[in-house]
Amino acid sequence: MFYISFYLLDEHDQLLQGKLEKEKQRLDAIIQKKELEHRLLMSQLNEIKTENVKQEDVVLKVKDDILSNFADLMETELQCSICNELFVFVSILEVDR
Repeated sequence: MFYISFYLLDEHDQLLQGKLEKEKQRLDAIIQKKELEHRLLMSQLNEIKTENVKQEDVVLKVKDDILSNFADLMETELQCSICNELFVFVSILEVDR
């Protein structure tokens, strides 16, 4: 009777070991898939960060260009047509005509 129950326990143990091994293989495959996805996402993130830095540089250059053009425009617009000095304190004179 003890031999039969040891035999049944051993057989049950082997069955459970087989199920455990299959589950381990399934989980290992899932882990490998997730690690691959993680590497892909990290690669995409790095590409996006690099592109973002490039875009920021372009935006800064455009901003500097706009400010420079604006300064030049204001200098020409706020310049006296007679003496070519810049208007610093603009005043309006009332003229009775």
